Amino acid sequence: MGKHKGFTLVEILVVVAVIAILATISVVSYTGMTERARDSKIRSVVKTAGDALQLYETKNNSLPSGQGKFNQANSVDSLVPQYIQRGYRDDAVSKNASNKDDIFLWYQCKDGSGAVTGVAVFASLNSPSSDESSRVATIKADCHIAASVPTSGNPAYNYAQVF
Repeated sequence: MGKHKGFTLVEILVVVAVIAILATISVVSYTGMTERARDSKIRSVVKTAGDALQLYETKNNSLPSGQGKFNQANSVDSLVPQYIQRGYRDDAVSKNASNKDDIFLWYQCKDGSGAVTGVAVFASLNSPSSDESSRVATIKADCHIAASVPTSGNPAYNYAQVF
């Protein structure tokens, strides 16, 4: 018998199957990495906004008057460029909020007597951990935030930090 040149059909099918498996693994990994990167950006914006609000409070002995969404009058976005770089939250994306203006909220944190003790910043992460999600309710209670901060629906706030 003579030697055949080329590959058999079985060999080609095995190679195609291996490539398909590797491609599937890559796509799934990429999706997870993308969500983690987006959540890192959101956490970074929360930290930046919280720090800016603290700087404002230190300089003015009060917080801006507009609580809630960042883009409301006299709110976080009004601190640009005084304390925050313009476009600081442009790349923030969350599947749990319909647009970038719904991703973040902030409220004054108060003690039981109503005295302001800091700032609570809430965000809508793509894939929060269970600890991050449970912390939202704790911060709402500790800061005596009567305003509605939804934890389900769209937007759903599942991350919070106090400054």
